[in-house]
Amino acid sequence: MAKINLFVRSSTNPSTLYCRFTNGRKFNITTKTDISVNPLHWDNLKGNFKNIKAVPNRNVLNTKYDKLKVNIIESFNNDYMLGEII
Repeated sequence: MAKINLFVRSSTNPSTLYCRFTNGRKFNITTKTDISVNPLHWDNLKGNFKNIKAVPNRNVLNTKYDKLKVNIIESFNNDYMLGEII
């Protein structure tokens, strides 16, 4: 089953957000995005912003990140079914 994790690697502010795509043992791809976040506001375990007052629009941002994850998995599934090489 395909899985997407969003995480930060460093503790400097702002930090680059990384995306890790795994599909069992077949794929394990990690790449950085053009998105920068404050690592003190980011939860690596959940892959979303922490529930703190310092991020007033966290619900909107978390929804966008969840849609990004779904879009990546849907694109992978469509390409995989068509026999595309990833």
